[in-house]
Amino acid sequence: NKVSAIVREEMNVTGAQECLLPQLQPAELWQESGRWDTYTKAEGIMFALVDRREQHLGLGPTHEELMTELTARQLQWWDSAVAPASLSDSDQISG
Repeated sequence: NKVSAIVREEMNVTGAQECLLPQLQPAELWQESGRWDTYTKAEGIMFALVDRREQHLGLGPTHEELMTELTARQLQWWDSAVAPASLSDSDQISG
């Protein structure tokens, strides 16, 4: 597809990374955002199912919920990896 090729080329120029995300998404993410009932029941624009493990899933029309979850996890990792040392830690390091 020409459009996809142009977008990928421009992303490569800026150093961006392509991220492929799943279409089947856990209901919990959508429930947390408050959009599960709206998308699956009220508007009926999102196909919902229960798998054989009784996990509720939806065929996501967008990826905001997934990206929010991924970003939150990345920020948690960043905070734990680069957390500033406490005063007592810095005293031990310098002392």
